[in-house]
Amino acid sequence: TAKLKAWLSEHIDHPYPTREDKINLAAQCSMTLTQISTWFANARRRMKKGGDM
Repeated sequence: TAKLKAWLSEHIDHPYPTREDKINLAAQCSMTLTQISTWFANARRRMKKGGDM
């Protein structure tokens, strides 16, 4: 998840990856698009609650 966290910290002002971003991240992390989407949804939820990334 290090690559996902890095992407999120670089795009903290708009933490919504495009479909192309998701495809690239999925390939880099050996995950499916659904897994990437779910990870980002959960990460945004954690950020909203004030959790640490």
